[in-house]
Amino acid sequence: MPLLVVLLFMLSDPALANVDVGGTAFGSAAVTSSIRFLEDAPGQLRLQDILTIPDNDWKRNNGQHFSQGYSRSAWWLKVPLSNSAPATFTRYLEIAYPNLDQVQVFVVAGEHTTTFNLGDKLPFHQRPIKSNHFVIPLRFPPDSRQDVYLRIRSDSAVQVPLTLWEKQHYYDWTRVESLLQGFYFGVMAVMTLYNLFVFLAVRERNFILYVCFVSSLPLFIAGLKGFSFEYFWPNHPQLNDHAIVVPLCLALFFGAVFTESFLKVRQLGQWAVTLFRIQQISILVMLLVSLVVSYPSVIRLLIPMAILSCCLGLVFGLLMWNRGGLAARYYTVGWCAFLSGGLVLGLNKLGLVPTNVFTENTLQVGSGVEVILLSFALAASINEERRLRSEAQSEALRGERETRMAREQALQIQRQATEELEFKVQERTTELEHLNRQLSELSDTDQLTGLKNRRYLDRVLLEELTRCRRYGRGLSVILLDIDHFKQFNDQYGHMVGDDCLKAVASVLAESVREGVDWVARYGGEEFCILLPETSLTCAQAVAERLRQGVYNMPFKVRDTQVTVSISLGVTEVHPDQEPTPEQLIAQADSALYQAKQNGRNCTVLADNRTSAAKPTTGCHHGRRLG
Repeated sequence: MPLLVVLLFMLSDPALANVDVGGTAFGSAAVTSSIRFLEDAPGQLRLQDILTIPDNDWKRNNGQHFSQGYSRSAWWLKVPLSNSAPATFTRYLEIAYPNLDQVQVFVVAGEHTTTFNLGDKLPFHQRPIKSNHFVIPLRFPPDSRQDVYLRIRSDSAVQVPLTLWEKQHYYDWTRVESLLQGFYFGVMAVMTLYNLFVFLAVRERNFILYVCFVSSLPLFIAGLKGFSFEYFWPNHPQLNDHAIVVPLCLALFFGAVFTESFLKVRQLGQWAVTLFRIQQISILVMLLVSLVVSYPSVIRLLIPMAILSCCLGLVFGLLMWNRGGLAARYYTVGWCAFLSGGLVLGLNKLGLVPTNVFTENTLQVGSGVEVILLSFALAASINEERRLRSEAQSEALRGERETRMAREQALQIQRQATEELEFKVQERTTELEHLNRQLSELSDTDQLTGLKNRRYLDRVLLEELTRCRRYGRGLSVILLDIDHFKQFNDQYGHMVGDDCLKAVASVLAESVREGVDWVARYGGEEFCILLPETSLTCAQAVAERLRQGVYNMPFKVRDTQVTVSISLGVTEVHPDQEPTPEQLIAQADSALYQAKQNGRNCTVLADNRTSAAKPTTGCHHGRRLG
């Protein structure tokens, strides 16, 4: 793969490739392949100097998001943008890394230059678009070109993930991203509060250590993602460096103390306790040093220390796993997830792995999995201690009468504590079940069209067939797909093809009985409709209404009306029949195939009778897909 990248670079055109922002179908585009860059080690070059540098002196980006790890140099990036359309467009240029200290953006359009000064060293209100990332609005007149120059200098990792967005598309994506981030912070908050209440109930030291550790992680993530700056201290940018270092040190410290206490490493010998003491003191020293030493020096030491601490916790988890106990196993699996996320993030900040959505969010996923499993581990440890305590109490009950009475009273107190804990565990279980239902709803929905997906369809089809046989009611199935969709994608592109799929899905959803019929995306450009208690004749009428609705729907590509047509296959199951779901779908698919053979844009019943309502214009009237 590296050799292939080198060969493609050698064979490609050295001239800068323009990114064309024109077109109403423009959603977003990563401009990484169009980036050219220069390193300004002294940091003395200005825009006037940069404009005189020939194109051949600019280096080509490698196709990944621009990343140089920790560097003291100033970096200049050049991105040529153009609008070939005869209309004016506004696009957003996003730098999706909020920890850059100095970001200067120069938009050069002919003789006119627009300057934006950004960075987490400036107050938040100075940003042109209020976002935790750096977002610059760009206006493109008709048939125009602009060169965007960026000067980047930062004590943190130099990473510049550039994306060009259509305005509404950017806000739609921001809402989705905020929902996902909110889900993560919500899970962490729920786990923190839940275990805090458990600590108040049982007064177990491990629970308060767990609470301190878990509450430090979202603070670190919030600082890393720029949320702390946006919501907590927008007018005090000098706190941004500490917003990353201090929570990370606290998370490492409380994680080390929790690991030592929870795993009972003292059982391994004094050497293990000494090792953890050295680790904890080193982290505290690093925390104090961060208050007086520059951020680059601290973070270069803190990232390897964080990776080493995670590895240390994993090693001791494996050692205690061999000694038995369900709690140690939960701990080890959870810590492994956290280590994976922390390792990927650390290597990313050091510039050793590329920057993308996966590497930027592995720590959230890993820490989320870890805190849930650690909560299970704490519950398992309490159950284990309760079992051991119960055995010890049973032995003591064999003694004198007074001792037996005292033990019975202790057991009563223990039962009350256990009931309170089980009640709180049940509350948490109910919350998790609610979250699981929400995840199930997402897994049953096709993300592109908003319809149900094939997985959901298979389940509902089996239920409807069972109900059909049980109550003696009919069931009809319509299987359809869009005619010449592959040619359409080849001609107009996959983004327009996605718009076509959404338009067809909207027509289908609006043309059936809500709450009675089921519409699902079967796969690719195919859709399936279940019509309970519907005869073949009525299903044929529904199919014709769907075909006409799609055929007559307004769908434009680049301001040109394009007619979309579909072919449909209809089948019916009678109450006295017992076909399998696969057989029923196969019957509808066979009818759909016959509709394709009959010239498309028609409906065919499962007994191969073509619908009389097929239009006389056929499939060749007007402008067709493909």
